Amino acid sequence: MLCAICTALIKCIPLFSYCPAPDYENNTRHQSLHELKNSVLEGCVVCKRILVHIGRQYEDGETWLENALLTVDHNARLIGYKAYHYGDSCSVRYSLPYDAQGGVFANIKMPQLVFSSPQIDPTIPSITPQSTSTADAIDLWRYWFRTCSESHPVCREKELGLQHFLPSRLIEILDTGDTLHWRLVSGLDINTTRYVTLSHCWGESEHIKLIKDKVAPFREKQPESILPQTYRDAIRVALSLGVPYIWIDSICIIQDDPDDWKNQASLMGQIYHNACCNIAASWGTDGTDGCFNPERSCLKSDVSTRIKMDGDHGPEEYLVTDEDIYKSEVIEAPLNRRGWVIQERYLARKQLSFAKSQVYWECLELSASEDFPKGIPKQMQDPYQESMASAKPSLNPVGRSQLRFIWSKVVESYSMCDLTKPSDKTVALAGLASEMKAATGYTYLAGLWEEDIEKQLLWESREPSQHFPLKHSPYIAPTWSWMSLDGPVRYDTKYGYQHIQEYTRSRYGPSCPPLIRILKASIEAGSSDNMHSFVSGTLELRGIAIRAVATRIMDFRSPGSMYRLEIVNHAKVINDTWTRPIIVVIWWDENVASKLYDPEGWYRLKKERAQSLLFMFVLDGDRSHWKEGLVLERLRGQEEKYRRLGVFGTQHLASGKFDLGYVIRRKLGLEPIMNHTYGWTPIAQKDFNLEDERLKDLVYTVTIV
Repeated sequence: MLCAICTALIKCIPLFSYCPAPDYENNTRHQSLHELKNSVLEGCVVCKRILVHIGRQYEDGETWLENALLTVDHNARLIGYKAYHYGDSCSVRYSLPYDAQGGVFANIKMPQLVFSSPQIDPTIPSITPQSTSTADAIDLWRYWFRTCSESHPVCREKELGLQHFLPSRLIEILDTGDTLHWRLVSGLDINTTRYVTLSHCWGESEHIKLIKDKVAPFREKQPESILPQTYRDAIRVALSLGVPYIWIDSICIIQDDPDDWKNQASLMGQIYHNACCNIAASWGTDGTDGCFNPERSCLKSDVSTRIKMDGDHGPEEYLVTDEDIYKSEVIEAPLNRRGWVIQERYLARKQLSFAKSQVYWECLELSASEDFPKGIPKQMQDPYQESMASAKPSLNPVGRSQLRFIWSKVVESYSMCDLTKPSDKTVALAGLASEMKAATGYTYLAGLWEEDIEKQLLWESREPSQHFPLKHSPYIAPTWSWMSLDGPVRYDTKYGYQHIQEYTRSRYGPSCPPLIRILKASIEAGSSDNMHSFVSGTLELRGIAIRAVATRIMDFRSPGSMYRLEIVNHAKVINDTWTRPIIVVIWWDENVASKLYDPEGWYRLKKERAQSLLFMFVLDGDRSHWKEGLVLERLRGQEEKYRRLGVFGTQHLASGKFDLGYVIRRKLGLEPIMNHTYGWTPIAQKDFNLEDERLKDLVYTVTIV
């Protein structure tokens, strides 16, 4: 049921047949937490969803709510909302005002609910409300798979364009009636190209593994019972799709044979891309959980509820769903925190994701779920999906600028994931990088691309969530690559957002030319295709730089801190043109939580940052991008070799900030014309030449390793 206030709200949503002129702001709403709680006790499903959402943010939600109730004026307006119409659905976003007396509601996250008509189609199998397990959706996932294979033009075209490929080993599923058996077979010995793959979390559970001594025994018929639950569920899904072959990493790669692992790992992209479907055990944290959640019935009502209301032509049924359910159950699922899974999900052409409350389907033409079997509403999907030419995350052919944006988001997601072995970092992304290379023709350089590399150098270490970022040891990648960092990063926005460059220019003014010239960019790898297992990398730059000692003057809440630069060995520059103090914000690549947490690391970083460093300008700030240059440390005993320590910027600081354009124009004898609208002096390409003698005391040639 619904309370009178939620009923009045719903009747103002344009989705419904009897809605009047929408009046979202002035409609009746709950006036207090007390009133909201009474509605829950009376059985209002929407009010219950709001109250549960608030309560989950505290360990003892009920006690906290009781105490919070005492601080709130009983007559104050408490629950506000805004509705957003999306054609066949509507999102309602609830809000709590700030309580001036205690601020108890200031940081509470409120739910966002999607109201829609149920996607009822007699040709699509439905799931009964009494269903207790995601295994009950078998007819629905069969329907999705069959419809995609037979009726999706884009998916069919992609399949027809595949080259013949089979993994070296596959698991053959033997259905002998009452029980299932399996055995390991060679890809050369089967006469079909149809197989499925499994994406799963290894976790802490004991896994059955293929080792050298097990190759021969595993070629004989083995009972299903020796497999972990996730594997057992996966082979049942495979059989339900009519596919008797499945690839599972721990059984199809010889785990104690480094050469076999290296060879098979390099083929991982092809293995997942050529599979006819990928089965993702999204909700499980290890092999004991399985694919199917047997307790989904108690979760389902918390994320989606059907309600009935009287409409113009009799009773009408509507679905109320959490807007972030796809994000929480698929995008942020335990499985998608694994580094390997990023490329598995992007490269798989079709995927069945078994989540906590329901099953999800993704292919190039459709993203669907049990709640939305004909298609998940756009506002509930990945916010970056619009940049892709398909309904699922993929590199399916789009323009190069969109591919750059997708790559930047892949990097950001991947850098936040976990890898059991840090040494896997380069190979676990190699398949996706190879796909990007094939689509663009670009040259891959350890996580970056040689083409327009100057627009990718200003990646930054993001604010840590679980641990503070440090450089990988032993060697993973050169310091100018984000892959060298063990922690989350934000890709250089100059590269990732090129597809909205015109918008950026209109909003922030004209962009400035690069202040560096790339003399050499190369990588040496232990793999034959140069896509992973990097052993060294060199980036040679020539550009504008200053050598200075940085003194911290202020901390921000983000990883960046404000510093004052004291120039060394640039007396002429100071006397002639350096008319303002140089204040910068530095985003260091490495950070430690505190001196107590990691005293050795803390003292090492303090010593590094106290010496004179080179601040090399890469791109002059254009107000849309804060990061302007690289912070470099000269290697001891190697005059021209440097390593990267971080990035810096000046353009977003208050008035009186350092203005590089002003300095360069003065050095060149040009009138320092300021762009008064945007507060910085533009540098025209025609006025800028690194070989100009008048700039020689500002120009450096450096090799970053």
